[in-house]
Formats: sequence, structure tokens, C-alpha cells
Amino acid sequence: MNLTPFLETWHGEEPHRFLADVVFERIKDHWEIIFAQLKENESLVILVFLPSGFYIAADRIGYHLPNFITASGVDSQGNRVTALLSHTNVPIVFQVVPRDPQVERKPIGFDIPNSQNP
Repeated sequence: MNLTPFLETWHGEEPHRFLADVVFERIKDHWEIIFAQLKENESLVILVFLPSGFYIAADRIGYHLPNFITASGVDSQGNRVTALLSHTNVPIVFQVVPRDPQVERKPIGFDIPNSQNP
């Protein structure tokens, strides 16, 4: 897996950006790079691990300025949940999984708040 494009974008950030904005962009960039390299019989899942030991299979990632990342999806018990995570601790695993070629891949949603969001 080639992560060079992801690593090359890490430097040169604009100094006025909020930290959650930067972390969110890194997650989105990483997803896009891995997703673009998937084989026809593979799909990509984002697992977000919680301090409780549970995880969320995220179908939406977003942020709330200035310092929170949001992850929405289904937890390990099958419940629909949204987690509010500190931008300094976002334990994410990008997992490539096999998929049935007859089932369409579900891309993840990335929620960008409007500029009015404090």
C-alpha cells in the first residue's frame, strides 16, 4: 500500500486552521488513498475504538470545531451511535475486507461543518 501521497501532505499546514479540521482532513485523505488502491473484491471499513472496549464501524466522520472529531455508525453491539472524540485521541483502524462483487461498495460520508460552527 502506497502511503506516500498521505505523508507528503502532512507538512505545510495553514497556521490559522483548527486542530480538529486538520485531523479530519488527514483521516479523509488517508481513506481516499487506501480506497483508491482497493481491488475489485475488496472494501474498506473504518473502525473507531472507544475507551469502553467497544468499537464503531463508522459510515460518517465529521468534526465539531475547534477540537472534536465525530464518528457515526454501528457499534459492536449493533446500536446506531455517534461518538464525540478529542482530536488528540482518535483511535482509528482502516480495515480492508473482502466483499461480494455483486454488492456495491458503500463509501463513507465525510461531514464538513459550515463556517458558522464555533
